[in-house]
Amino acid sequence: MTFSNGFKDHSLLRDKVAAELFRDAGVPAAYGAFVRVYMDVGSGPVYYGLYTMIEDPSDELLDIQFGDGEGNLYKPEGESAKLSYFNESSFEKKTNEEEADFSDVIALIEALGANRDDASQWRAGLESVFDVDRFLVFLAANQVMVNWDTYGRMHHNYYLYADPSDEGRVVFFPWDLNEAMLISGGGGPGGGGGQNSATSIMSDSVSEDWPLIRYVMDDDVYRERYKEH
Repeated sequence: MTFSNGFKDHSLLRDKVAAELFRDAGVPAAYGAFVRVYMDVGSGPVYYGLYTMIEDPSDELLDIQFGDGEGNLYKPEGESAKLSYFNESSFEKKTNEEEADFSDVIALIEALGANRDDASQWRAGLESVFDVDRFLVFLAANQVMVNWDTYGRMHHNYYLYADPSDEGRVVFFPWDLNEAMLISGGGGPGGGGGQNSATSIMSDSVSEDWPLIRYVMDDDVYRERYKEH
C-alpha cells in the first residue's frame, strides 16, 4: 500500500473519487481509503495527519480487477513513455522484474506506429495487442473529469498490463489522480500536449508526440466509438 498526502488537493478527495469514477466506467484503478496516520518512535503516538491509503497496483489489483496477476506490469516514465518509440529505461517493470521480456509493450508501440493508410488493417493490428476500447473508455472518463497530470500532458502516471486472461493484450489504466477534477491548473504542456489538452473533450489539441491519443482519435471508427462512451 502507498500513502498520498493530498499534494495540490486541499479537498483530499480527488485520488479516491477519481479512481471510483474510473472503476464505475469499467477502467481498472487502485482502491483507496482515508486513514489517520500516527507515528510512535518510543515516546507515544504522534499524529501525522490524514492520508489516502492507496493499494499498490502490482499486487491485489491485478488479481482482483484482471483475474490473473501473472502478466507483465509496467509503470512507464520518461520520454519514450509517450509511446512513440521503445526505450527500456522508460518502462519499469513492477512484476516479473527478473525476466528481460518486453515483447508485449514493444508489440504495442510497433502496432501503434504502423502504417495507417489502410485504417482497417491498422486497427486490426493494434487491437490484436492492445485493448483499444478500454483505452477509449479511460480517455472519455479522463476528459470529462478533467485530469491535468496524465498521458497527453505528462509522460507518467499510468500503468500498462499485459493481461494473460485476454491473450496477453495490453491494458492502459491510470495512476496518481490528485490533479483530476480540476477546472484549471496542473503542470505544463508536457512536451507538446498543448496547454488545453486536459479540457479538450475531443483531444484535438494533443499533438502527435502522444500517438496513443492522436492516432486513435484521428481514426473515424475509434472517434465515433469514443463519442459513444
